[in-house]
Amino acid sequence: REKGKKIPLPSKYGVHEKYYPKFRAIRSNHSALPIDRGKALLWCFVNFRGSDVTVENPGKIQTDMANALIKDWSDEDWASGLAIAITRNKTMDGFDADSALASLESTVASPARKADAAYQRANLHRRGDSQKLNTALIHFIENYPSDDRVTRAKGYLKNAQLLTVGNQAPEFTG
Repeated sequence: REKGKKIPLPSKYGVHEKYYPKFRAIRSNHSALPIDRGKALLWCFVNFRGSDVTVENPGKIQTDMANALIKDWSDEDWASGLAIAITRNKTMDGFDADSALASLESTVASPARKADAAYQRANLHRRGDSQKLNTALIHFIENYPSDDRVTRAKGYLKNAQLLTVGNQAPEFTG
């Protein structure tokens, strides 16, 4: 609405403090259209970390928002980036992005979005637990063999298996 009135939108650093309370109010307003509440909830989920909202358990709030988005809105066109948004919020203390992505994969109807959720689960563990990475990559490769990212996932899996602690280092020249 403010954009339509030709009021200049603030830089990305001012967006959270000015707009987070407005989107939060929309997502809680039961007289607003359901689609507007859903879009406001997605905006709040994506921008929660930068909102400077002080709460006792931010991970629980992120989890609750993710669960609501997955349950009610995951099949909407405007929610197509939900898997990536969940992955980007993985560092929030108390937020289990792995479980959220597993839930998204099992809930969403679209095969492409199921594949997105499975691929993002593997991305969660690329710099972490190698066993979880292997499991997630194998799951993605076996369940979505025609996805464009399978070749990349196979490369990640090969590297993860070669470069584990205790294995002999691969031959290389430098």
